[in-house]
Amino acid sequence: MRTGRCAARLVAAAVLALSCFSTPAPANVRAAADVGLLEVSDGALLYYSSGKPQMGWGWVRARAARVELGAEVTDNIGITAGFTTLEMLTLAELSVLPVSARVYWDFNPNELWVRSTAYVTATYYHDNYIPDEGTPSPFFGLAVGVTYTMYAVTARAEFSSHPGLGLSLGLEVGGSYIFGRHHQDAYY
Repeated sequence: MRTGRCAARLVAAAVLALSCFSTPAPANVRAAADVGLLEVSDGALLYYSSGKPQMGWGWVRARAARVELGAEVTDNIGITAGFTTLEMLTLAELSVLPVSARVYWDFNPNELWVRSTAYVTATYYHDNYIPDEGTPSPFFGLAVGVTYTMYAVTARAEFSSHPGLGLSLGLEVGGSYIFGRHHQDAYY
């Protein structure tokens, strides 16, 4: 539990620091954060077993204490990078501190608390664990998805490449946020 409290403090400090950040840049560059305390998703998974394709339903995936920081470099395009404290990829496979980078399109660039995005993300799973089996080798996972955040709850639909090909729907406590001056039309 100590790690969870430390991660929660880190997220809170990052959000407070980013909320104080503002830029007068004409390109409207703003600090961005994609944070999640807990995410759970469920879906279908296509994978290979003994050289034959198999379809699995009820594929549960979970993430705890995810932090990605970056910038929204135009009114719509943003880039973030960070880590997740613990991710459960299947019911048996766990990954500790996977590192991720995300490029996203912001459909609501002038909203802070209600946002929808489409994204592409790459994640490097370097420290993996499966109980009663050998340690899996490090690998990359790719995902394409969409999110809708309302205050601190995010709905997510994601198509991912590991393990196998998966399509999942999930809910997250947290979301995607931007900080700094929002674009405002000039009044003449």
